[in-house]
Amino acid sequence: MAASRVLVTGASGFIGRHALEPLNRLGFEVHAVARHAIEQANVHWHAVDLLDSTSTRTLLESIRPTHLLHFAWYAEHGKFWTSPLNLEWLSATTSLLLDFVELGGK
Repeated sequence: MAASRVLVTGASGFIGRHALEPLNRLGFEVHAVARHAIEQANVHWHAVDLLDSTSTRTLLESIRPTHLLHFAWYAEHGKFWTSPLNLEWLSATTSLLLDFVELGGK
């Protein structure tokens, strides 16, 4: 049986960073995507612009995660509620999820 491999997006953010260690304890091979990596044992960090669907697809193809926790989004205080970037993130998220499932993710 293949190892359980999880991809965590927004891994240096408010929620994502707190998911990494529990996933390690559960035995997952943890891969993290963030703009700013955190030094943490047993985490494979990837610098990928998730708004670039080609780069995101390439990442998914290389990692082949079995699981996905998607916490990345535009969250600049005071601006995120009405930002046009929300539409870009919606599109990027849809593409991420479709590619994840197409490549066998659960």
